[in-house]
Amino acid sequence: MPYAPKSHDLSFLASKLTLKLTDSQESLLDEITRFNLDGRYDDYKNSFYKLCTKDYTKDRINDINTIRDFLLESINESEKK
Repeated sequence: MPYAPKSHDLSFLASKLTLKLTDSQESLLDEITRFNLDGRYDDYKNSFYKLCTKDYTKDRINDINTIRDFLLESINESEKK
């Protein structure tokens, strides 16, 4: 691929790689992508704000850190090959 795809859809971007994602990881990428859209458009901001309780936010940050670690580990493994 000579250039990066013009997309913020994390599931789409992940599909362009040789990653083996679980269904749970794919769902999380879809949810994270939704954060980008919900925070951008006024129609969604209020409902998104209500969704983001302290517990919800804490759980999503933990999930995001977990998938971040997985992605970094995948990068490190591919660089060893």
